[in-house]
Amino acid sequence: MSEQNYHLVYLLLIICLLFSQSTASGCDFKGFCRSDDQCKRICRGHGIDTRFLLCVPYSSKGGKCCCLHYEGAPSSSEEI
Repeated sequence: MSEQNYHLVYLLLIICLLFSQSTASGCDFKGFCRSDDQCKRICRGHGIDTRFLLCVPYSSKGGKCCCLHYEGAPSSSEEI
């Protein structure tokens, strides 16, 4: 590959990395669940990404909901 092609590949890689980054700041684990659908009623509130609801396996009794928060939004463990 020529040097020009390498530059193009690097540019495309940088663009993909920049635009694929989420604005979320992390999970706040809440409640108990057995499926992702159950997290819809558990993950509610200001700053929660309603498109990302995940039931993370925790034990044989079930899991915990990963409620993804946007940057700048207070999680349930922070004071408002």
